[in-house]
Amino acid sequence: MKGHSLAASSRIVAQAVEKAGVRVAAALRLPAHSRVLILKRVRLADGEPLTVQMAHLPASLVPGLEIGERSSLYEVLQNRYHLYAARAKETYVAATAGASAAKLLGIRVGAPVFKVERISFLPNDKPFEYVQSIICGDRYSIVLDRQSTRLNSSH
Repeated sequence: MKGHSLAASSRIVAQAVEKAGVRVAAALRLPAHSRVLILKRVRLADGEPLTVQMAHLPASLVPGLEIGERSSLYEVLQNRYHLYAARAKETYVAATAGASAAKLLGIRVGAPVFKVERISFLPNDKPFEYVQSIICGDRYSIVLDRQSTRLNSSH
């Protein structure tokens, strides 16, 4: 958001340690029902809701973690737990807003959204964060800058 001159902030909806569901455990390569910290937030751009985001982190990696509304999750992960994201894999799917997301985002049920899943990996390629997001489709764009991998462009 900084690149668009928008002030980023968050509103915490929920923060708890729970047993991981099948999808979360698989994404984080954890045994079934492992404990994970779940952080659900509404991400804001210039004070307007843009994204509902639910982050899942293995509880064993972040004992005692509590995030405040003004805290950066990644700064806390780096400074307190020495966890650094080396890479992430994101998947975007066009969808429509359900009732819960629509209420949190201040949009109508059925409005266009992007559903996003992201898995973040440590330098040793171990996943440490699984995030599910719902992003307002009318206020978000995806830009890809693609380059040819060919060395010889004569074809």
